[in-house]
Amino acid sequence: MKRALSLLPLFVVLSACNVVNLGPPLAGDWYRTAPNGSEVHLLLRPDNTFHVDIQGRPGIEAEGVYELGPDREITFINEIGTDAVASDPTPGTYQYYRSGNGIGFRLIADDLTRRAGILNGIWSRDPHGGSRQS
Repeated sequence: MKRALSLLPLFVVLSACNVVNLGPPLAGDWYRTAPNGSEVHLLLRPDNTFHVDIQGRPGIEAEGVYELGPDREITFINEIGTDAVASDPTPGTYQYYRSGNGIGFRLIADDLTRRAGILNGIWSRDPHGGSRQS
């Protein structure tokens, strides 16, 4: 009986670990086909910085920071960009979720409609498998 009770805290800790499992790691390269047909590359770095590039459209790139919040929220804040919209530091918040082998971002609030159109949807690790789904 004592042995069973001594294992109880370990069971509780392991169970809690499963509860906070947020799916695939966010850091790394992600790809998506935006609704307008543009191929987009998003790099989420482990140091909470990001780079986004609309491939095939020279001059539309942005870099900044992202912050993870409660309930699988992620907030993007642009710091450097190739035009006024890409460098606008207005935060944009999304909920991230697992989608097959990829991740999805669901718009919560973002006043930058171009960024919202790019980020909102499903992303893949495969540069040729970007999804058109939102």
